[in-house]
Amino acid sequence: GEELESELIKIGAEHSLLKSEMESLAEVVKKAVDAASPLWRDDFHDFLTVQMVRMAPRYYYNSSGMLQQLGTEKAASIVDRFQSTEATRPHAQKVWKDAISGVIGKEAFVAREKVIAEENRNHEEAVQRFLDGFFKENGTRNGESANDITGEVLKAITPDSDSKELSESLQKLAEKAVDAHLQAAREDTAFVLRRTLEDRWTGFASMFPPMEFHQSKIWRDGLKEVLSPGQLTQWNEASETKRKKEEEKFSNILTTMEGRQRSEFEELIDEEMHRVIETTKLEEPQSENLKKAAKVAVDTCLEKWSEAGLNIFRRLPRSSRETVIEANRFHFATTGIEPTELPAWTEALEKTLTPSQQAAWQAEQALWEEEESKRIAEAIENTADSYKPQFEASFDPRIADVIGSLNLEEDRAKAVRTAGEKAIEQSLDNWKKRAREWLDTLSDEQRRNYTEQGRVPLGFDDSDEAQNQPAWKEVFETILTEDERKLWETWQRNREERRRGALSGLIVAEIEEWVGIDPQQWEKIANVCSEQAEVLGVQFDEQHFYMSVADIARALRALDSKKIKQILDETQWTRWEKAIAMLESRGHSRSQNAKIPEPPKQAGAMYVENAITEVLYHRNREVTEENLLRTVSEIEVCGKAAQLTPEIVSQLETAAKGAIEVVTNRWDSDYTRFVRQRVRGADAQTIHRQLAGTSNYRTRMENPLDSNLWKNNLKWKLTPSQLELWKEASEKRSQRRNAAIAAMIGSFFESRFGLNADQAIAFDQKLERSLETYGPDIEMMFGSYDSPWYLQYYSIGTPVMGIPEKELKEILNKDQFDLWESMFRQNAANYWDNVERYHDQRVKSENADQKKGEKDS
Repeated sequence: GEELESELIKIGAEHSLLKSEMESLAEVVKKAVDAASPLWRDDFHDFLTVQMVRMAPRYYYNSSGMLQQLGTEKAASIVDRFQSTEATRPHAQKVWKDAISGVIGKEAFVAREKVIAEENRNHEEAVQRFLDGFFKENGTRNGESANDITGEVLKAITPDSDSKELSESLQKLAEKAVDAHLQAAREDTAFVLRRTLEDRWTGFASMFPPMEFHQSKIWRDGLKEVLSPGQLTQWNEASETKRKKEEEKFSNILTTMEGRQRSEFEELIDEEMHRVIETTKLEEPQSENLKKAAKVAVDTCLEKWSEAGLNIFRRLPRSSRETVIEANRFHFATTGIEPTELPAWTEALEKTLTPSQQAAWQAEQALWEEEESKRIAEAIENTADSYKPQFEASFDPRIADVIGSLNLEEDRAKAVRTAGEKAIEQSLDNWKKRAREWLDTLSDEQRRNYTEQGRVPLGFDDSDEAQNQPAWKEVFETILTEDERKLWETWQRNREERRRGALSGLIVAEIEEWVGIDPQQWEKIANVCSEQAEVLGVQFDEQHFYMSVADIARALRALDSKKIKQILDETQWTRWEKAIAMLESRGHSRSQNAKIPEPPKQAGAMYVENAITEVLYHRNREVTEENLLRTVSEIEVCGKAAQLTPEIVSQLETAAKGAIEVVTNRWDSDYTRFVRQRVRGADAQTIHRQLAGTSNYRTRMENPLDSNLWKNNLKWKLTPSQLELWKEASEKRSQRRNAAIAAMIGSFFESRFGLNADQAIAFDQKLERSLETYGPDIEMMFGSYDSPWYLQYYSIGTPVMGIPEKELKEILNKDQFDLWESMFRQNAANYWDNVERYHDQRVKSENADQKKGEKDS
């Protein structure tokens, strides 16, 4: 209703409607809402059904090896994120359209409908583009399961004929089942995305469940055609045997957890039983009756707990079931399994207590609930108080942005600040309401744990954002003029465009070092990256944003490979694919990817040593491959610029291998020492688990292009003019990467400081100069293996410290500079002393090398 009333006001202003016309349309609002409500309800029901099915595996299991029972609070949170489809909204109902058409005229009505249709068409195209990229990246997730299931079938049966032909038939059937699953997943995901705010798409899309062959009708029916009756029986028996063994192992895990769970249930009911006895002054025979009832209630809860655990386990994806068994631990919420609410306990209370005792107990319960309510309110208030500085820190830049960008005079600036403060209070009130509702969905035990801690572990969602509160919306409706609103909207669109361009450039910059691309190729690839830049923008806009190179790799993998191939030559494309695979391996430990192998019986010291040697060998090869990509791309780009002959290029490639060997050997020595110290005392049972945590070790100085061996070879092989051209090309590569990083950092601060277009350009230029001066030293400070410093909110401001304060104040106004000082400077300052020290050491070393070179020449 509020939505339609707002639309009515807008239509009235656009078409200069008379008061009588507005009143007649106002009478239609309720009719349109009444017509839309059942449509909305049915659509939301379907959305909820699809989303709960998709979310279930996600929430039952998480990466820590724990199980979580899906509670009603998840359903409640979905309501807040649901976005009505066009057909279910009041303005799409016939009663409203007829009324509008009659008032504004058919021609204006048709024009209005065309605008709405165009918006819907653009939205649907955006959904499909997102799905194309997402499923291109994630569609291979089920490839391994298709291969696994084919192997399992062949292992379980006795082939009646050519096993190769049977294997191919099974593989085709498995792929057909996977394709059908992915198509269904895409349709379900599209259904969800059409009803979801765009900034939630990535999170919701990732919830599509993996392929489960036993649930696929295509797979089950296809097996009847591919296998003989005897083979089908063999496979069904093998599957059933595997299922029973799997559930038996899980039941053993439940058994090991049963003692602790019993204690938790006993603690819950014992507390209530003691309160009953103390309140009602029960005699021994009566209290014995309650103790017996309490034991029955606990036993019943344990049965329900075990049954719930097994049901959850059965619904887990295959990979999650395997991980749970391997981890040998789990936990799931016991919402709905309360011993004090079971008939065994409640009926015993009713039979045991006299009417006067029941009255005393009810009075005690009322008092206890009142005290509990106070404790809950206090926990909510304490948490809200701790959240308030975060709300203010995230919203103050937006307030300053509106005031500074629109150059508001003091009276209106004060009104905007007041509205911002009120919006933050409304945000907190909204969060408090959600926190209260969320706590009500928990078990008594869970709720008590949180109230005892005095904090509520509930995060924010979109409805809590200050910019979504009525007080802030009033800023644009009552404080700003129409021209200012339009100007603000234009600036926001321009900022979004600049942000998209900055993130596109960053994606290219992250891979350019390994591929080697010219400026024209850079620009073309950046254009292809635009859609993925929007996906990364969701993370980038978070207050405490954090990205890893694995996020960049996902964006690169999702690009249209046909378009990229048209831009790159064959050797560049080969390096492109290798570089993406290399970046994908970063950002997460291999312990999350690889299963820990079971050691053979009688495995001893030799087994441990072989495991260590294998890890050292493979990591050595990976580092060598990384350095080879880096040097080959440098030789190709700079060699073309210097117009080197094939003979000189070949000699440089040989020299590069020598430089790589020097750097890799130095790294290998450090890594070997690190690994052996890390796994000291490991045995055959623990060695692989300990080795899994050593995969991401890095030292800082690993670039073979910085080694003296490489630099000297350049001087020996190239003429002075060639060397000058080489250095110029190499510096331009570095400058392009620095410019991309500077643009990304500038985009980060543009919205947070409220920079206008001229300020943003000047700020980017200062950042580029700072990176040119201090870039290597900042890299030295942080290293950049899995998450470079410019992909993390707490270190992204470091190069701003390299801009002299006087020059920074010439760009920023007072409010903007105060924001830098209060919100960002301290983080950057924590690192700057070390950065300057590294800078002084580097410059001193480079000057010494230059003097030595001049002397030698």
